[in-house]
Amino acid sequence: MHLVDVTASHAKDIQRELAATPVHFIKVYTLGNSRVVYKKKHGFSEIVISNKLRGITDKEVDFVVLMV
Repeated sequence: MHLVDVTASHAKDIQRELAATPVHFIKVYTLGNSRVVYKKKHGFSEIVISNKLRGITDKEVDFVVLMV
């Protein structure tokens, strides 16, 4: 499995999110067909993994938590 940083491809969406919310850091990755969004807010972090074609596996969750 490989996380590929695609943050630059989502620059407009990220700028909008940063301006409208208390989030101060956003990274977007792909993991095969899955999209991973990593956000940092003051005091905590959030990871969202989504895939429109299938469910997310425990193996993917463990890998993302380890790598991010």
